[in-house]
Amino acid sequence: MSLRAAAGAAHEINNPLTTIAGHAQLVLKAVTGKKTKRSVKTIISQTARISGIIAALMGLARPTKLKAEATDIGEVIQGVLSVVHGRLKASGVSVTLDLPPDLPIIFDADPQQLEQVFLNLIINATQAMQSGGRLTLSAYGDSTREYVVVAVRDTGSGIRDEHLSAVFCLSSPRNRPVRAPVLDW
Repeated sequence: MSLRAAAGAAHEINNPLTTIAGHAQLVLKAVTGKKTKRSVKTIISQTARISGIIAALMGLARPTKLKAEATDIGEVIQGVLSVVHGRLKASGVSVTLDLPPDLPIIFDADPQQLEQVFLNLIINATQAMQSGGRLTLSAYGDSTREYVVVAVRDTGSGIRDEHLSAVFCLSSPRNRPVRAPVLDW
């Protein structure tokens, strides 16, 4: 199977998986029984695990050729938020967006890769706020107006100290998969 076919298959698996996870979030809010809630939480955590594996595999299968172009970071962030709006709402996450109208255009950025970065950060933040919370995205141009600084903050629990060294790793030293926060949903 070619890398392109594998990436296509992974994408086709991920679409219904996202639907299952979204519906499970809605069911979780509606059910009252302790055992049923636990079962629905298991569905949610396992769909997140599978989605993370698929995202990691798709990232490995994709060629990482940079397509630098003039990029409006604010538009990229707003586009990603529009894609995940329903999921954020179902998870009880409210969003504060601070994007000044005069944010500089970045001339050598790859908007698709930035979309993936912001999507991963938003997914990670949503997972960290298991009972809902606030996600804040802000951006500003530096004093030279050559760079844009983006801050993503959430009211979640944060990453435990013992997991910080593995944040950007796809596997542990013993070749066992690690839940890399930037790759999970």
